[in-house]
Amino acid sequence: MLVILITAVFDCEMNKLKKYIQFVDSMNERIGKFIAWLTLLLVLVVCFDVVTRYVIKFSSVGVQELEWHLFAIIFLMGGAYTLKHEKHVRVDIIYSRLSKKKQAVINLIGVGLFLIPFCLLIINSSIDFVWNSFIIGESSPDPGGLPATASKVHIKSRAANFFCVYTNAGPFTYVQINIYPYRQIY
Repeated sequence: MLVILITAVFDCEMNKLKKYIQFVDSMNERIGKFIAWLTLLLVLVVCFDVVTRYVIKFSSVGVQELEWHLFAIIFLMGGAYTLKHEKHVRVDIIYSRLSKKKQAVINLIGVGLFLIPFCLLIINSSIDFVWNSFIIGESSPDPGGLPATASKVHIKSRAANFFCVYTNAGPFTYVQINIYPYRQIY
């Protein structure tokens, strides 16, 4: 009877875990598709900036700030999508020659020692920064720069970006140890 109860509880918890992983995966897919369109927007903004600067001889600080705000959001929010598809940067000199199990061990060590602590550090240190930005109504210090709203969105997104990567650490870890067959190691 006890074995049946333990098995039932374990199955229930595994179902919750599978639903969580499916939710995080679908969220990261939607974010990745949004980031792809945001990348197109960045290309158009950069083209506009180049044309206005070199053809019309007019430059806008606001457009230049928009470029680096968009780039930062793309780079940071794309991290979770990249991790989900295992396209993040690795040192492949040794890694590519290892077996799938040894690659999984390296991935698990990387998640435990670097990814999770770094994300928690950034989230924790960003919270006060974001809060203070909202309190003082921070905006661009440059004349013609972006208004307070755009700066706040960028600053606010820092914590959210690392939270997205952090939430994907769990599913990535479970894929590595093959508990959850929804996404297999290729």
